[in-house]
Amino acid sequence: MIRNLLLILTVVFLLFSCNTKKKEDTAFTYIGGEIVNPKGDYIVFYKDEQYLDSVKLDADNHFLYKIKDLKEGLYSFYHKEYQVFYLKPTDSLMLRVNTIDFDESLSFTGIGAERNNFLMDMFLHNEVEIGLMPKLYKLPPLDFEKALDSLKLYRTEIYNDFVINQNLKIHLKK
Repeated sequence: MIRNLLLILTVVFLLFSCNTKKKEDTAFTYIGGEIVNPKGDYIVFYKDEQYLDSVKLDADNHFLYKIKDLKEGLYSFYHKEYQVFYLKPTDSLMLRVNTIDFDESLSFTGIGAERNNFLMDMFLHNEVEIGLMPKLYKLPPLDFEKALDSLKLYRTEIYNDFVINQNLKIHLKK
């Protein structure tokens, strides 16, 4: 009786331990998209200013890059101009950019798009503020401080709206 029970347990154990399907230990992250009016036939990816890879554009000016074991953080791409984006593991980010109006035309869709579109909006807003600064420097100190406080309040409100819309937990004080 015990022999039969041991034999049955051994057979069951062998059946379950010999499962040929392996779970995928590695998650992939994808970045792809379209370059309108390309100025070359490839796009280059970087992490922390270190070259990662270059990807050739297809006949329709599309590309797709698959990254294994991605480390979360800021990445950049180059196609005659640089731009930074943020990736998390298992993101699936698509971008579209027109080289005639590079920064202003760049938009993202897919998993991770919301935060990257937000970062792009903040980048464009920063460019406008940089243009305002020479005029603001000429203001009296109290007016200069009020102007800076107003710019900070505007950015804080945009950020907090983003956090609320994305159900995030981090809010900035006004």
